[in-house]
Amino acid sequence: MCAVTRRDPQLRLEIVNAARLLITEKGVDSTSLADIARTVGISKGTLFYYYATKADLIFDVTDQYFDQTTRTLNAWVDEVHDALTANEIFSHVFHTIIEDELRSKLHHYLIEQALTENGNLKDRFLEKYQEWTEVIRTGLSRVFPANGDQEVLAMIVISCLDGLILQAVLGNKSIPIEAIVTHLSTSAAEK
Repeated sequence: MCAVTRRDPQLRLEIVNAARLLITEKGVDSTSLADIARTVGISKGTLFYYYATKADLIFDVTDQYFDQTTRTLNAWVDEVHDALTANEIFSHVFHTIIEDELRSKLHHYLIEQALTENGNLKDRFLEKYQEWTEVIRTGLSRVFPANGDQEVLAMIVISCLDGLILQAVLGNKSIPIEAIVTHLSTSAAEK
């Protein structure tokens, strides 16, 4: 049996990494599946075996990127959360996510695809939102006392990030991140 028919995880990782590199260089719209296959050194048929659509591949690129960001932020919170205020933690998280241009563009592209063209992608994205909500809720519970509102606050944080990411992609240079995180921190602490 050939390695490709078992969907080699190493080759899948190479495809995702090549896609991320090309998207960083050329943008989402200017990166084709043929470009990705050529960069990895595989045929388009092999690439289609792993990813039937560009949106599916972009989802995995974004998922990997988000997971990496989440691990980094969680490690940072673990290391410093006792030494920082909730406002400082929110500030760091919001700046890290909103100011990451590649992640923001990928996120926007996926939302656009999920809303307009791809029902399967929409379902995967909704599942991912549930995961993100849980990750944020868990992180919030380490910073704020348990008050029963962590899930609501997690949804507010995700909604804020989505909106602010869209603003950043559109080129808004005057996003008041500090005022937003101060308001969130104050509201969360009052509950």
